[in-house]
Amino acid sequence: MKNIMTFSERVSDTVAKVVGSWHFVITQSTILFLWLLWNSCTSYGRFDPYPYILLNLVLSFQAAYTAPLIMMSQNRQAEIDRKVLFGDFDVDQKAHILITEIHRKIHEGINNVGNETGTQGACSELQGGDEERYSSGQEEGDQTELSSRQEARLQGQSPF
Repeated sequence: MKNIMTFSERVSDTVAKVVGSWHFVITQSTILFLWLLWNSCTSYGRFDPYPYILLNLVLSFQAAYTAPLIMMSQNRQAEIDRKVLFGDFDVDQKAHILITEIHRKIHEGINNVGNETGTQGACSELQGGDEERYSSGQEEGDQTELSSRQEARLQGQSPF
């Protein structure tokens, strides 16, 4: 889903991108240095003597216009980040559900091993005997396959 930006959004993003670059910082620093040098060291053609009132006016004007544009760009980026965050949250919720289901199946499988060998399953020992927390949802074929794997593991063979 491509988001179409308005003219003001494009302008604010462009201003934020330009003002936030090293190229801009170096260019502005060079201009300020030359401005101060020209108006301090030359006697011919001074246009802004020592209190540098014109320089102050130019920098104030620049700040007055760039700050709101940068804020608009940041607010727009925050909204985009918020949408991505909600999308990530949905993915995390689905992953949590899947991991919980996998944990339940592993828990049931380990408890089934314990029931077939006459000992308690490892999960019930770890969970403090809380095996009724999970219901048995395996089908008959799954239990047969699990039993052959369990027997192979008990005999020291690879279950796969």
